[in-house]
Amino acid sequence: MPPKKQSIAPWVKCEKCSCTISSKDMVQHADACPPSLEPFVHPFIKDKTICSLVEEQKDQSTNLKNVPLSEHATVVQLSQQAMQLCHLSIGDPVSVEVNGFSVVRCAWPTTEGSLMSVILTRPGLELLGCKVGDQVMVHNLNSLPLPAGEVIVQLQGPESNMTEEQVMTLLQRQQQERVFYEKNRIGLRYMGLTLKYKVVKVIPVGQSLEKQLEEMSLSSDPVLGPCYRVVPDTVFRLDTSAGKSKHSAPTLNQVGGLKDVIEELQEVVQNVLHPKNTTLGLPPVRGVLLHGAPGTGKTMLATALGNSSNANFISIQAAEIFSKFYGETESQLKSYFSNAIRRAPTIIFIDEVDVLCPKRNSSSSQQEQRVLAALVSELDSLSDQRVLVVAATGRPDVIDSSLRRPGRLDREIELPVPNPSARREILQKLLERNKTEVNQDLIKEIADRAHGFVGADLMALCTHAVSKASKRDSNVVEFADLDWALSQVKPSAMREVLVEVPNVKWSDIGGQKDLKLKLQQAIEWPLKHPDAFLRLGIKPPRGVLMYGPPGCSKTMIAKALATESGLNFLSIKGPELFSKWVGESEKAIRTLFRRARQVAPSIVFFDEVDALCGKRGDSGNETGSNVQERVLAQLLTELDGVEALGNVTVVAATNRPDRIDKALLRPGRLDRIIYVPLPDSETRNEIFTIHMRKTPVSEDVSVPDLVEKTEGYSGAEVSAVCHEAALAALQEDITATNVQPRHFEQALLSVTPRTPASLLEMYAQYQNA
Repeated sequence: MPPKKQSIAPWVKCEKCSCTISSKDMVQHADACPPSLEPFVHPFIKDKTICSLVEEQKDQSTNLKNVPLSEHATVVQLSQQAMQLCHLSIGDPVSVEVNGFSVVRCAWPTTEGSLMSVILTRPGLELLGCKVGDQVMVHNLNSLPLPAGEVIVQLQGPESNMTEEQVMTLLQRQQQERVFYEKNRIGLRYMGLTLKYKVVKVIPVGQSLEKQLEEMSLSSDPVLGPCYRVVPDTVFRLDTSAGKSKHSAPTLNQVGGLKDVIEELQEVVQNVLHPKNTTLGLPPVRGVLLHGAPGTGKTMLATALGNSSNANFISIQAAEIFSKFYGETESQLKSYFSNAIRRAPTIIFIDEVDVLCPKRNSSSSQQEQRVLAALVSELDSLSDQRVLVVAATGRPDVIDSSLRRPGRLDREIELPVPNPSARREILQKLLERNKTEVNQDLIKEIADRAHGFVGADLMALCTHAVSKASKRDSNVVEFADLDWALSQVKPSAMREVLVEVPNVKWSDIGGQKDLKLKLQQAIEWPLKHPDAFLRLGIKPPRGVLMYGPPGCSKTMIAKALATESGLNFLSIKGPELFSKWVGESEKAIRTLFRRARQVAPSIVFFDEVDALCGKRGDSGNETGSNVQERVLAQLLTELDGVEALGNVTVVAATNRPDRIDKALLRPGRLDRIIYVPLPDSETRNEIFTIHMRKTPVSEDVSVPDLVEKTEGYSGAEVSAVCHEAALAALQEDITATNVQPRHFEQALLSVTPRTPASLLEMYAQYQNA
């Protein structure tokens, strides 16, 4: 049986030049001893340096099966004998020089190839920018790697959809303990791609850039300079010297509708990061909590603040720093704050801080408690540092109270839902980025109609308008585009409760002129003429209660009110708020009014309100009574409690006002109580006229006669008469073109008034009470 072929070629050491060479290269070596480095005629090892040719790895399944895929590009594979001759251990960082360019790679043993083989993976070849057959030199590092404090990188390609903060965070994680020179290229694994970045500049830990430049001349390798190692405190930054892209983060002068908030933040930044008077001995604000409805611009404002201030900016995504490994989340927090202190003046931005530090309770996990303790400790450590912490949340009530005290998150600033003037300013800022033919008056009209829109909704509106313009092959946005987009975008805070109100107008409701006027005075006038109310010292009513017999258009009037006023309309039916779970019904009331305040000006319409707010103590069911009483108490608090109702008007409708608790009907709650009676002759005449516009009738149909015969009918019953008459005409002749008087006679026989006299008497007594 022939001997097994050896995978590693025999080698010998030249006594003349002390080179280690393969036995098959002895003849060539004899003619060129000692060998030249540029170029060398055959591979050799000398002075712990391997001089060879680049080879590409062929079998990844065996040699690198225990190496993560993300590490393959950073490994150079050498034979075990070569590593022993060069005094290298597994995992040692080595300098790999190809075509005059040096990088640091991790030495890894392989049985593939020969004694002199230097093997790289395909990603490693691409990252190094070399090809198979190029001459390569591998040797120990000339100096110990310096811990990198700050690494400035530049994207070489390809691009990704990640934000700059996400890229820098991933680089900091994936490059831990990596060693490299300046000008090296490093890879970032993301979604199956390898993003390539060039190391532009490295600043060692504890050294300024000037100090580093001074010591560069003292390096043992003046050509390459020192090499650097990524440590937990290393911060990656993206090089912006080539200029920011058109999609770069905004600055404060590009943020609209938040003038007062911006001025307050700028004052805080000036006092913390660039103090002028330090003799007072009073500590400045160290932390700011931005809170508000989703889409009001918390994250954008914090980012713009970082871009506009003369300070470093560190962004922490709360959900991203959580780790399954014990203590790693706290370690990352400490790393962020250590970097901020070292690079001061610095702004630290913590997004979604409620995810990081929710309220402590019996169900809190140990990790949540440890993270909260770590963050509190880091905030307390900033007392003498020029570091400002800005945190953002949409739910300030769920943040642990230990953070919301002076010395930590001192200042709490709410970003409100923008009012009409703020919406106009936001639209102006957004439309500045696009060509438009919309003047200031038309922008004001759009802003006035965009009730409840936050900044994100207005951006979506402009996006829809630009898309509409592009469909007609135009790059100019017109008013018609914005007007169309306004019908497509709904306020984000209303998407869960938005009701598609039918297009009901005042002209669709016959009569009721006094009722329409009272509702306009209570709801439309305070919004359209606030100066007049302020001038006369009049407070607009908090709510309106409409009561009357069934079928008298109470619900239809509420819909017309929402349509004509253009306000956000939240329609609630009393029983749907009740829940079998204790506390859920009251929570539903709180959520409803919080949402209404966010999208103000708005109307909250309670239909059949007597089912929600019955008299206390009237129910025979003790449990049901308790639930109803708690719901009533919550509703009373929302209407006239400590927290102002704002531009929210409550409109309620009922058939049984006598069953409603008296506490709800006092001034300051449901101020205006309006009786909606059965339609009088004039109102019935208008109802018939409105229906006959849509339904053709013969000329001999007498409307006054119909009005006289429908005495005591409700509005719904009058409409039913018209409907039944049209059906009777079709039943008689399917090809009928109009409705005859006999058809109305038939309808009056089938539709009769159903409002009992006892109910009308009860209404009369209620009015006189």
